[in-house]
Amino acid sequence: MTFTVGDAASVALDGDFDAVVGRCVLFFIKNRLSVVRRLAAHVRPGGVIAFQEPGNATLRPSALPPSPLLDQVWSWIMELYRRAQMDLYPGLRLFSLFQDAGLPDPQMHLDAAVGGGVDWPGYEYIAGLVRTILPRLVEHGVATADEIDIDSLADRLRAETVASRGVMTTWSFVTAWAPVPGNG
Repeated sequence: MTFTVGDAASVALDGDFDAVVGRCVLFFIKNRLSVVRRLAAHVRPGGVIAFQEPGNATLRPSALPPSPLLDQVWSWIMELYRRAQMDLYPGLRLFSLFQDAGLPDPQMHLDAAVGGGVDWPGYEYIAGLVRTILPRLVEHGVATADEIDIDSLADRLRAETVASRGVMTTWSFVTAWAPVPGNG
């Protein structure tokens, strides 16, 4: 097994691969179609191309009872989408993207984690995403690092949910995969 690291639009790709898999990659690429076509051209016939992208940003994560902190996190994310003019539907666009790239209609599904209690790893998962986008949140003036307090975010989500005997979901992701037809 080998992995190739680099910009999907320009990294040197020698030979063919059994699979190309990307998670939250196309979301950040402006010309998604050319990248998917380029990558698919390097997958052997019958190999697989698969992507998982944010599903539908209009489907917010939820909590029962409601979580003011989760609502705040979501409002930061949505404001970043607005200010950075980010696509609200990258996962839902995968179907037509695969078609436009000359791939078969992909198999698809929507995933979101759900849980509660002290040991649920979803709190860290949510905080991990916020940690990843923290520089962009600050850069776009959505919130300050002090307001977000990333080092305590998972613990605060946990404490709020456990105290209310609650449950919450993460945001959703769409996964799409298809076999690659002959490249010739």
